[in-house]
Order: sequence, then C-alpha cells, then structure tokens
Amino acid sequence: MLDQSLAEIGRGVSRPYDPRNFYDKFAELAARAPESRALLFKKEGQSYSDLVFRAAAVRKALFEKGISPGTRVAFQLDPGFDLIAIKLGILSAGCSYVPISNKEAVDRATYILEDSAAGCFVTQSSYAHRPVGETLPRLIVEDIDWAAADHPDPVITPAGSEAYVIYTSGTTGNPKGVVITHHSMVQFGESISALYETTAEDVVQYFYSPSVDTSVEEMCLAFFATATLSIATETERHAPPLLERAMKDKGVTIAILPLKIGMQMQPEQLTDLRLVIFGGEAVHAEIVKKWQAAWRKVYNGYGPTEATVACIQMHCQPSDSPPPIGRPMANHFVLLVDTDGKTPVPLGERGEIAVAGPGIAQGYLNRPDLTAEKFVINPHARDATEAVFYLTGDIGRWNADGFLEYHGRGDDQVKINGHRVEISEIENAFLQHEDVDFAAVICEGTGEERFLHAFVRAHEGRPTDAKAYWSALQKRLPFQMIPRKISFLTEVPVTRSGKVDRKRLPDFTIPEPAKEAHA
Repeated sequence: MLDQSLAEIGRGVSRPYDPRNFYDKFAELAARAPESRALLFKKEGQSYSDLVFRAAAVRKALFEKGISPGTRVAFQLDPGFDLIAIKLGILSAGCSYVPISNKEAVDRATYILEDSAAGCFVTQSSYAHRPVGETLPRLIVEDIDWAAADHPDPVITPAGSEAYVIYTSGTTGNPKGVVITHHSMVQFGESISALYETTAEDVVQYFYSPSVDTSVEEMCLAFFATATLSIATETERHAPPLLERAMKDKGVTIAILPLKIGMQMQPEQLTDLRLVIFGGEAVHAEIVKKWQAAWRKVYNGYGPTEATVACIQMHCQPSDSPPPIGRPMANHFVLLVDTDGKTPVPLGERGEIAVAGPGIAQGYLNRPDLTAEKFVINPHARDATEAVFYLTGDIGRWNADGFLEYHGRGDDQVKINGHRVEISEIENAFLQHEDVDFAAVICEGTGEERFLHAFVRAHEGRPTDAKAYWSALQKRLPFQMIPRKISFLTEVPVTRSGKVDRKRLPDFTIPEPAKEAHA
C-alpha cells in the first residue's frame, strides 16, 4: 500500500483532455480564427487559414508520391513556414513524422532513416545533394504545388496512433527512437497551455530544432490558443543578440530558452516577454535572478522526451539556491523509487524519478529490451493512465515545501546546453576509428560552460591525430556530442574492481596540452 503522503505529493491535478488526434484539434481551433496570425518568419506572416491550406498541399503531395496513412515520414529542413506546414501535413495525412536536424551528421541521419523504416524523406533543394535518403521516395518542398486547390480530406487518425518519433542519444552507439502518440501530444498541449494561461494575444517563440521535443511544446503553446508562433532563423538561433532583437521587434510574449542562450541575453530589453521557461538541464539561481521581473514569470520545466516534453513544472522565485523542478503537471504521477525501480523511498530521501501518466511514450522503436527495462508496470497505479512508469535515470528528492529537487543523473548520461548526451555513444563512435584502442569521455565545467573532454589511447604504432578523430566524429555525431578537447593516454587507470577510473584519467595523459576543437 502506497503511503498516502507520497500519493498526495506525487500526483498532479486531474483534468479532462480532448480525445481527438493532434491535427483534428488544430484544424478545429484554426477554423474558429481563420484570419488570425498563425506564423511569423522574418518580416512575413501567415494566417491560420493559410497554414491549413498549406498543410493540405503537403498532404496531397504525399498521397501523389504513393504514401499511405500509417507511414513514417522523415524530414530535414531549415526553419521557416515550410517546416511547420510539413509537420502538420504529415499528421493530417495519417502519417507520423520523424524529424532530422538540419545539422545532423550523414551517418546518423542515415541510421535514423533505416531504423525508423521511413517510407518517405522530405527535404529542400539545398540539401538534395546530401547522400541521405537516396533510396526513399523524396519530396522536395520547392516542388510542392502550394497553390493547388483540389486537396484530399484529412485522414481521421485514432488518438492512440503514433504521431512522431524523436531520436535521442543512445547507450549502444546509435540513437534510439522515442514513440509518442497523438493522445500524449494533445494532453500535453492542453495541460501546458492551461498552466501558462496562453491566449490568442500571445506570441510564442519557436526556437528549437524539430529534432528536439521542446519544439512540440512551442507549437502546442501557440496553436492550442490560436496565438502566433514566431520562427527564429538559423542565424538567430546561434546569435543571442540577434535573437533578442527579433524577439523585441516581434513582440514575443512567451519563450523557452536554453540556459546558455539566456545568460547571453539582456532580458530588460524584452518588455513584452511575460513568461520565460528554462529546462533541459539543471537551472541555477543566477538565471532566475537575471530574468525575473515584475511583469514576467520564470519557470523551470522538467521532463524527458519519453514523457512528451515535460511532466514537472516550477514557478521560480529569486533565491540564492537553485530552484526545485517543482510539482507534477496535470494527470501525471511522480514517485521516487529505490534502485530496484519499484520500491518507494520515504519523503526527504533521494530516489530515481519515476513518471506515470498520459504523456508516457509507447516505448523505444525496435528496442523491446530497453523498453522493458525503462517502461515498467506501476504497482501503485490509480487508473489506466498510470499503468506504466518511465524510469528516468534522474535522481530527485522532495523538499520540506513539497517541491521536487533535481540531484543529477544516476548513470553516465549528461546534459550539454540542453541536449541529452549518452557518454557511451560518443565513446563507441571513437572506437569505430581504426587507430583507437580505448576512449573515455567526461564532462567538465559547470552550468552553461559544461563541455566534453575525451581521453583516447591509440593502438600501438598508430598516430595520435586529434584532427582526424574530430573529422571522423563529425560524420557520426551531432555537434553537441563532439568533445571540445581530446587528450591522449599513456595507459588506462582502473579502480580496484577493474573499472576505468575516470577521476584519474588526467593523471595518465601524454605530457602535452589537450588538443582543443575550434569552431
């Protein structure tokens, strides 16, 4: 029997949610405000009726390619109007989408296409030369007839159907696909919009790559309130002063930002911004103080991709201590469990954060072993929505005020600028190089200054060429997973139990400065 105090503190409020699929809900809301501004990009805008029409053009183009409902459709596109239309068009065709970052390494992009069994690849003419998806039916966005009027009707998709598959860093050397349903997507969108009290007057910043699940939150916040989604350009995403200027000029009222970007901006200039959310990595006290204002709320958002973007939220107040991650969102149940993955720990003690609720993913694509390990039966379920716990691997503790604190990872996964990174995937990528005998990667620095440092031992007689290693890694890994520094080892230090002693790695390096990558 679960202790009543754990049940009370661990459950979010109950609220009903729409049983329809995501596109049906979007289309119904768009029909209520057809001339309202849906999108902003650079100096141009599009209405909700424009967006519905363009999604229909995508749907028609997919059907003309022979793509049938239930197909996974992958895409790789730059930020812009087309990106949003493609996502909605795929969903309206009864398909699910598989986003690939426009900066993705060719080998990793190819793996995602193969592992997901994508039936179509959507891209743009400037990327058509890339050796990605060459064996699949290709749809080039510039070839879509955006003016065509004879559109097929949207496909009525059950809410329990797959909506998207987002790939995250994996421990096997390859990324793993997280499968999210329309049901999870809709309930999350409704819950987060209600929590942040989004209205049609809001302008929501669209900052993240579609390969990062935070982009789903940005889209939901805007569309579930028929508000405006303001799309950042690729340049703005990597230049905080330019992003700040664009947000000010377009009157952005809600933004979700990485800590590193937030620390480089001047929030006092953003007088329209009423709400800013930080997440994806541990939020520190400094960022809260920097962004707090009389007219602005600061939130700490927590949640793995496996729980549909976010499941715990905290309205932060200025303090000298890092803010907690907060309380469970609506319809979610959070329990801290012991190392067995099921025994609750008492209030005030640390345990692994286990999450149940309608946002929990279906599991990992093609990974029944890992799905069974991480998605477990919840013996304390109150109803069917709580039937499965996702074991996050994160360590938490309930504080005396009833808020959940984050106490780091229980494994070798780290966060770099908001990106989830499995250390073992990087190490495996090093070992694919014929010259490498051993590789270990550690995370150094704190906060937004964290970076990856690789320690490598080459096979006897083989060269120690950092530039060659970086070049090879760029073909296999996304940029956030490429170590900034590489040091070469004379030998590998081990503990008494024979495991690699990561703390002593710096003591066994060749006596020369570590090679550092330069952007």
